[in-house]
Amino acid sequence: MPPASKEGLYLNVEFIPSPCIDICELDVEGICKGCLRSADEVGQWLVATVEEKRLIMANIDKRRDTPDLQ
Repeated sequence: MPPASKEGLYLNVEFIPSPCIDICELDVEGICKGCLRSADEVGQWLVATVEEKRLIMANIDKRRDTPDLQ
C-alpha cells in the first residue's frame, strides 16, 4: 500500500497509485480488509480525479486509525 496520506502526502502530485494490496475481501461493514476502502471507493478509483483520490486516501487514514477496523 502506498504511504498514508497524513501530513500532506499526495498534495502536490498528479498521480496517486491505487492503495490495493491484492487482499480483496469486504468485511461486514463493506470495507476492504486489504486497502481499507469502501466498495464504492474501490469502484470509483479508476475514474476518480486526483482530488477525489486524496479524499479516499484520507478516508483510509481515518479507518486505519480506528482500532476495530484494523
